[in-house]
Amino acid sequence: MKINNILLVVDDPAVRQSIKEALGNGYEFLLAADLVQARSFLAEALPQLIIIDFDLKGEDGLSVFKKLGAKAKTIMLSASNSVPLAVTATKAGVVDFLRKPINAEEFKVIVSQNLLVSSRQLSFEPLPLWLSGKSSVLTSLFLQIKIALASSKEIVLVGGLGIPLGSLAGFIHQNSEQKETTLTVIDVADFQEDGQEALFWTTLQESFKGREGALYLSNIEVAGEHFKRSLLDFVKQKSGSASKNGLIMLGIGNKEALIGINLSAFAVITVPKLLERQSDLPCLITAYLEEGNRVYGKSINAISLPALNLLMEYGFPGNYLELAAVVKQAALLVEGGQVELRHLSLSSEAFSQIAIERALGKNLSLIDAAVGFESKLYAFLKAKFDGDISQVASFLGIARAALVNRLESLAD
Repeated sequence: MKINNILLVVDDPAVRQSIKEALGNGYEFLLAADLVQARSFLAEALPQLIIIDFDLKGEDGLSVFKKLGAKAKTIMLSASNSVPLAVTATKAGVVDFLRKPINAEEFKVIVSQNLLVSSRQLSFEPLPLWLSGKSSVLTSLFLQIKIALASSKEIVLVGGLGIPLGSLAGFIHQNSEQKETTLTVIDVADFQEDGQEALFWTTLQESFKGREGALYLSNIEVAGEHFKRSLLDFVKQKSGSASKNGLIMLGIGNKEALIGINLSAFAVITVPKLLERQSDLPCLITAYLEEGNRVYGKSINAISLPALNLLMEYGFPGNYLELAAVVKQAALLVEGGQVELRHLSLSSEAFSQIAIERALGKNLSLIDAAVGFESKLYAFLKAKFDGDISQVASFLGIARAALVNRLESLAD
């Protein structure tokens, strides 16, 4: 018999016992009474399921869940019958919110269903490069995908600037029941000129005829409010029809476009920004460098510490596509086997951002922070251009003589 492991974040012995009695044999229970103990277990291995009691004696269960992150599917128990609390927990990522005392039969069914989803394996071949890494944030994204695929709902992908939702849709398709079929892609942005809305609806209707495959509708955010709501209603209607036998995904590149729209009928997957995956950056940089090696016939096997530190400190407002462009451009410029600071084609605004953050991070006065900013910025750029002051001045758009004078005054 397969043993299912469940982490119980419960400090009440009576509640622990009721859970064990309801589930019976076939389970291994890891017992934690608070956030610290739960983190200790999760640092060693991921359980198949987490059950958290909201009514912990110290920090409440929802706060604990948020601090743990969505490491695994999580069920929350509470003695409260508060609907707002249940809604808040569900929006935070809790998959089921159950009232205590638990109904043993119902509880066992819900646990079994969630374990079935947790045991689902994703295929990572091929894997889009920007999904490389091992961070908890990335793990949470893959968990969202597994939950969405196990549901009967259509999927909404929410991203942002520089987040390649199209490749994520492809990844989801390759892990769906429709993986042997063609993924049809319709870009809503192609139908935004006057008189083209009718053509869009005709194209959409045609895509459903005899369809047993997958459909991805991208750039929903560019549609007008009425157009957008009509599209979502149309997809919900198709999803609820008896003939529904395919997968529909919608890509939205701006979450602000969702304000005021009820998406309860959809499985919503929110894609993390690059800034949220700081620990994945070395892995992502390596992946993009390897691609640069293949494309440009290079043999790059290292990146200097100053160059790596610069990339780690930059905020990348353009997310994954900006990082990919910077790293691949560096690969093109490298002549040896290592990426140096001078190979990174970042804008003056990017260097300024990093220098400001470094200066302000030292808790200096505004005057000292401003001087520190300038010094850091010039140091970055001198390193980038191998000490060539003329190139630094040109990059900044100022006269060489003015830059030399400023450098001398900063050195005094």
